[in-house]
Amino acid sequence: MAIEWITGRTVSLACPVCAAAGPKRVRLSVESAVHNWARLTLVQCPDCRSAFYDDLTPARYEDYHSSGPFKFHVEQGAGVDAMLAPLFRLRSERVRRYLEVGCGFGYSLDFARFAFGWQVRGIDPSSVAAAGREALNLDILPTYLTRDTDFGGTTFDLILCSELIEHVPNPDELLTVVRRVLAEDGALTLTTPNAAAIAPETTSGALLNIVAPGCHLILFSKASLEHVLKANGFGHVQVWEYPHALHAVASRRAYPVLHAPVVDRALYRRYLAQRSATMSVETPVGLGFTYRLFKECVNAGDFSASQPAFDRLRAAYSPTYGIDLMAPESIVFTPEASHDFDRFAERHAFNLTGVLFFRGMTEMNHTANYRSALHTSEPRRGQAWPSAPPCARSAPMTARRRISSPRPGSTPFTASLTWIR
Repeated sequence: MAIEWITGRTVSLACPVCAAAGPKRVRLSVESAVHNWARLTLVQCPDCRSAFYDDLTPARYEDYHSSGPFKFHVEQGAGVDAMLAPLFRLRSERVRRYLEVGCGFGYSLDFARFAFGWQVRGIDPSSVAAAGREALNLDILPTYLTRDTDFGGTTFDLILCSELIEHVPNPDELLTVVRRVLAEDGALTLTTPNAAAIAPETTSGALLNIVAPGCHLILFSKASLEHVLKANGFGHVQVWEYPHALHAVASRRAYPVLHAPVVDRALYRRYLAQRSATMSVETPVGLGFTYRLFKECVNAGDFSASQPAFDRLRAAYSPTYGIDLMAPESIVFTPEASHDFDRFAERHAFNLTGVLFFRGMTEMNHTANYRSALHTSEPRRGQAWPSAPPCARSAPMTARRRISSPRPGSTPFTASLTWIR
């Protein structure tokens, strides 16, 4: 993915957030996998500081069905605890009915049902959401939220739009529908990337997640997010700005919040333990739950609970991948001849390096066996353990070959950035 930073150029486009006409500063040009590797131009509104692409055609998320990215998501990639943080900004006793728009696999819905006893519903047209509906037995509508969406007259005390608003070409339409199904004394909470982080000095990994060409369409500043929420009938808006993200709570009237939300780690561990116990660890979903439980227990210093989780992981790794987690020196990684991500996912567990890292932490902090801790994280001579397929390893400031174009059912590896100045 090649980013070209552009200076001294403007284009005349109307801002989709504040409707300001006139020239807009061009920030960058970038390839879009969604657009068959055509280049998109990102511009910035001088009035509200939003950034948006010159092509606001949304991706068709219902068309993408790829096993590799899904397996990575449930085994390792999904930051479930980070997804839950917005819920801990609010008082759980104020909520009975909870809706998440663009819920993905449904981790937040599942946790809220378990931890708070809320009545939960989701809406998302993707295959990931369909998998979550089946695996977690969740009520998820397999469609987009539109003016025609029928919830049977139900309104919701809390609506979450997590990393969603940047995907829609018309935020006014989204917020109009959200406000219609929000209870009079309810609240909308949302998260979105921070447009202020669009800069050459932002790290490549963070910048890739922010610009996401072809997926993200509009990137909000703190001021523009406040503007669009208030313009759509939310009289009380609070926005918290972080280096790469914005968090907001919007309501018709003043709504009590916690300004420094902290995930209840003990409650989160109980949720993971319950899910780990009820799902087969030999499935990607079950393996992901058990790995996250193991990690949380090690981080909490609860080694009596981490050992059974590790034993379950070891029992799954052996027949599925031919790996004995107690003998890391026997692990030999053979570089893939194929550059197909789905094939790579079939042969490898994405949380292997995480499992071995936290096993090493256990040896060091619990048993004080420093030699064993070092041994756990030391690959066999001449080999290197992969955290991603060889052709997916990012090399900022270096050009890399694009492997393939994405299509429904296929996802390319390359996620590195090429800088052009």
